[in-house]
Amino acid sequence: MLRPDEKLVEWISFTWRFRGESSPTEKKTSSVLIPADGHTIYGDLTAYPGAKGNVVFAPGRASSRHSARNKYVAGVLNEGKLATLLVDLLSVDEDGLDNLTHEY
Repeated sequence: MLRPDEKLVEWISFTWRFRGESSPTEKKTSSVLIPADGHTIYGDLTAYPGAKGNVVFAPGRASSRHSARNKYVAGVLNEGKLATLLVDLLSVDEDGLDNLTHEY
């Protein structure tokens, strides 16, 4: 099993190794956990050979990587041959609190 940071390195390597191929043949989508200063950032990444680049997408307040709008935007970026990593910057607890108080 890969450590979370190794999975991101694999993602970046995967998309750049096949850079310049005209048609992607093997799309990969996966959930990831990113360690950050004693916390965990949750994310969904999509990569494939031939991606023109990598985009990290961190939705703003009152939104998450699971929203239909953010999934749509990531899909449009993927159609433009860009690999995407959608991340939630708030923890599950922080997101729940923010929905009630708008603290974050």
